[in-house]
Amino acid sequence: MNERYDAIVIGCDIGGLVASIYLAKAGRKVLLLEAQDTLGGSCRAGTRLAGVHASVGVQFLQALDPRVVKELDLNGRGLKFALRDMPIVNLRQGGAHLVLSGDAHAAARTIAARSPADAKAYKQYRSDMWALARAMRPWWWENAVSLPRLNDASDRRLLAQLEATSAAALLNGIFETDALKATLAFDIHSHFEPGSALELLWRASQEMCGLQGAIAVPKGGPAALTELLAVMAQEAGVEARIHTRVVRILLADGIAAGVELETGETIFAHAVLSSLSRHATLLDLLPTAAAGFDETFVLDRSRPQSREATVLLLLNAPPNIGGRDVPANARFVIADRLETFAAGEAAIRDGRLPDELLLVAVVPTSADPSLAPPGQYILSVRVRGLPLASPLNLSAKLAQRVVEALEPHCVRLRERIVGVDVRPATEIGTFSNSSLLSSYAARINTSVKGLFLCGAAAEPVDAISGRAGRIAANIVDGWLARGKCA
Repeated sequence: MNERYDAIVIGCDIGGLVASIYLAKAGRKVLLLEAQDTLGGSCRAGTRLAGVHASVGVQFLQALDPRVVKELDLNGRGLKFALRDMPIVNLRQGGAHLVLSGDAHAAARTIAARSPADAKAYKQYRSDMWALARAMRPWWWENAVSLPRLNDASDRRLLAQLEATSAAALLNGIFETDALKATLAFDIHSHFEPGSALELLWRASQEMCGLQGAIAVPKGGPAALTELLAVMAQEAGVEARIHTRVVRILLADGIAAGVELETGETIFAHAVLSSLSRHATLLDLLPTAAAGFDETFVLDRSRPQSREATVLLLLNAPPNIGGRDVPANARFVIADRLETFAAGEAAIRDGRLPDELLLVAVVPTSADPSLAPPGQYILSVRVRGLPLASPLNLSAKLAQRVVEALEPHCVRLRERIVGVDVRPATEIGTFSNSSLLSSYAARINTSVKGLFLCGAAAEPVDAISGRAGRIAANIVDGWLARGKCA
């Protein structure tokens, strides 16, 4: 091809779509390349489960950038939410489930049944963390050049503590109830690494539907967000190609100059953005050590060690997880205690499935019945902590293990299943305290001029946000305007 683009975007997750739209709206000529047959990454829709139009991965959102929602007028363009704030339920043997809603007082009353001391501590924990989280938003929401100045001395002390403390150590030091600690820690990626307590703060800083720390379900599922952004990208003039795998990023005098496709075709551009991981971008798509020997060595030593998979179950009756007294529209987690996470990490190092699966289950049809045909229900289960190297029969074995884990909490589950699908597992990046305290510019820019990251890997925490895509587009537009690609 003789045609040259201003920017090529590799990979079409939410970050890639958002970056493409912003660049196109800035007047740039953009080509979006996706290896899969649909757009959206883990939010893309799949129909292998008896024709049901369900997301291949995530079923809810917890970090969608409010500025993207406002500036692209996503609500005005049709983005609606079937559920604004999902409670979280830790399923316990014997039915004594722990239910944590967005209402701190209601959550404290639930905790008090197990530990009055923990109920009091939880209200203080939430008050302190959420106040500091709001103060940290400029750092995690925008391309700030320095950490916010914290005027409150208690905020400064708490931030210093979180920087040096693991999530497990922090929660162990505050609470005594295993169920509470495991529930609060469930979304953390590396519970025992120093500084991982910062991820608890990052999650508290997020906002959905105007609610701090909320988990929301889009009407039509996360795939509806993908479809909306895809339409907007097309309207903005973005050229998108699916089934198009990039195998190499081309360099000219050490500057990113385009891509080579699996077909052998080469396409040239003034800038290249990747929504893939930093590992995949710099180690797999660039010539050996093109990112520099130091960074190549660090990246090679810190390759992802685990992955997660989604098991979708199609049911002919509501699953009624946890019984009648438990909200049907919750996130249901199975994690007995903090030591369960440690045991899972040990299993990953041994290359085997953990004895106790770490999973989160949701019933998307409880919030949005339109996701399945009448009389059918979707139970989506995300399984964390799976080894990278797994036996060939992992799918069948994993589905069986998931059903076994849920059966004690879901009466007659097995006989209600009319369809099963195990979605391809995705790698989970390693935790980095430095990433949480790095600027967006540091995460988006790479050691190769003209090459930028715009997806989940450029976020402080691997998350569906679109924020990195928005900020990357601004950085790249400035790069192009200054003529750095010339």
